[in-house]
Parts: sequence; structure tokens; C-alpha cells
Amino acid sequence: SSDAASLSEVIAEANEDTLRKLLQESQRRVLLLARTVSAKDKELLLCSQQLEQLRLHAASQSAANIKCAALDPAVGQAVYRLRQELADAKARLEQAQSDLSAWKFTPDSQSGKRLMARIRQMQDENSELSRGVSSGSVAKLETEIALQRVLLQDMRRTQTEQEEFLTEIDSETESLQSTVVQLQSQLTEAYSQIHVLEQNLRSRGQLPTSVQGNGPANSFDDADNEANVELTTEAV
Repeated sequence: SSDAASLSEVIAEANEDTLRKLLQESQRRVLLLARTVSAKDKELLLCSQQLEQLRLHAASQSAANIKCAALDPAVGQAVYRLRQELADAKARLEQAQSDLSAWKFTPDSQSGKRLMARIRQMQDENSELSRGVSSGSVAKLETEIALQRVLLQDMRRTQTEQEEFLTEIDSETESLQSTVVQLQSQLTEAYSQIHVLEQNLRSRGQLPTSVQGNGPANSFDDADNEANVELTTEAV
């Protein structure tokens, strides 16, 4: 559910970015059309001023001069050209004003209606996508996460049991090593006593000389060496 909510937020942010870009583009076009209308207004004003100057100039002349000016082809051509430019400027101004009205973002304007319809369509797509994600991939993902958690718990339990078993083995090994050391100490003491007794018997002549070198002393040395080797092996 948290993943579905996160995905829905991402989709909503993407929709907001798209709408923001559309709104910025509309504002840019409105600004461009406003500049065009302003330029055409200036051009129309200039044409109107020129026409007014021609009218004033024509009114100030006498009827004869007016008749001569009307008969002059250059003047007639200039007046015709100015009238044509004035008509074209008016037509462009009307077209620019119509475009500006069409691009105004209001609920009643054409661009506003198209934009609102697009917003509703994107909201419907967002809702359908959220429902699909919630019922499909997210449910599968949650199942996999639950399975991984169970496996992880089993692994942790196995690891704990192994650690306890190793701890028990270490404890038993230490106990055995302590016992071996104690027994070795007892053996060393026993062999020392045997060696002392052998020396006493030899000094009294009660122990044959042939026994020397094969008696308990040599056995003690061999046993001591074996015990040391075993103890070293256990310690390693």
C-alpha cells in the first residue's frame, strides 16, 4: 500500500508538471499575442495619423488644388496604398484580438475547456493506474517481501543455534584441556616419585644395573612427550 501511494504521488507530480508546462506555454502565447496586438495598435494609430494629416492637408487647399491633387496619379496611388494598409492593419488587429481571446485561460474559453478535459482524462488514467498497481504488482511484491522475511528469520534461527553449539563445543574443549593439564601434572608428579624411588633402590643396591635406561624414568619421558604433543594438538 505504501508503494502504491508512492507511485500515485509520482504520477500526480508528473501530471502536475505536464499541466504546469501547458499553462506556461499558454501564458507565453498570450504574452506573444499581446505584444503583436500592441504593435498592430501602434501601426494602426500611425496609419490613422497619416490619413488624418492627408485629410487636413486636403481640407486646407482650395477646390482647384484638391482637383489637381485628385488628378495627380502619384497622390492617388499614395492614398490608395494608405487605405489598403489601413484595411490590412484592421484585419490583422481583429485576428490578433480573436486569437488573444481564444488563448485566454478561463473556464468558458476554448483553451480552458480543452485543458480541463485533458486534466480530467489524466486524473482518470492516474486512478486506473493506481488501482492496477495496488491489485497487481504491489500485492506480488508484498508476498515476496513476506517470504523473504520468513527465510531471513529461519537463517537467523539457524545461525543462533550454530553459535550456541560452537560455544558449547568451545566450553567442552576448554574443560578437556584443563583436565589434560591436570592429569599431566599428576603424571609428572608420579613419574618424579618413581624416579626418586629408583634412585634410592640403586643406591641401596636393590635395583639391578641392567634396568638403568629402561626403567620408569624413560617411560616417564616418553609419556611426558606424548602428553605435551596431545595438549599442543588440542590447543591448536
